[in-house]
Amino acid sequence: MSTTEKEEPPKDTKKETAPEKVEDTVPAFEKSYVDQIANQFSDDVEVEYIQENRTRLNVKKEKIIDVAKFIKDNTPFDHAESVLVLIILKTKRLV
Repeated sequence: MSTTEKEEPPKDTKKETAPEKVEDTVPAFEKSYVDQIANQFSDDVEVEYIQENRTRLNVKKEKIIDVAKFIKDNTPFDHAESVLVLIILKTKRLV
């Protein structure tokens, strides 16, 4: 073997497998209403997670009021815990 050739370490022959995914159980009550919202506003709503007594939806800014009215009129959810809206003061645009 010449000095320019490098000896490679032996490759591991074990096949790497992805770790098993633990599926979260989604509460049926919350899921049924979140599915209604997602179906009604399919292009404008992204469901981030559904948990018991807690759900997170990301809504496009143009549809916030429409989604809020739909939730008020068509689901038993009684309040939004938080709504985050960013306003850029220089341009006075809703982001």
